[in-house]
Amino acid sequence: MIAPSLQPRIGPKEDEELQRQIVDNKGIFEPLLVEPLSDQDGCFRIIDGEHRWANYKVLVEGKSEFRQIPIEVTDRLLGDEDRLRVWIYIRRQRKEWDAQEKEMVAYRLIELVGRASAANMLGISFRKLDIRLDCRRSQSSLEKLWPQMD
Repeated sequence: MIAPSLQPRIGPKEDEELQRQIVDNKGIFEPLLVEPLSDQDGCFRIIDGEHRWANYKVLVEGKSEFRQIPIEVTDRLLGDEDRLRVWIYIRRQRKEWDAQEKEMVAYRLIELVGRASAANMLGISFRKLDIRLDCRRSQSSLEKLWPQMD
């Protein structure tokens, strides 16, 4: 059993296109990156691969050929900061995160490690970090106003 993480990524986890790719490829090639949960033997927290895991789980319910999923286990339990650091590193390597995800990560990083460390971890200037935060705050303000417009 794999316990999902609280990752910054947004959007629906179930994706028919990803499920089709898993079926066509007869499984997942890229292993999920997980860490062991210290208090639960045999349970893991997903660091990277939550969308793959969610879609694989849908396929497991209907097909016996999808009973195993490749995982790579970290050698130690990670703290929130290290987990986010790894997640950011992976996203930067793959170049697959959008502006909204970057804004959410920046906001969360500042809460965890402060403004200077957040900018350093993201590899951006304070000015760019502030712009991301302003975008996130503006979006949150608009989301609060949206129900009032109905």
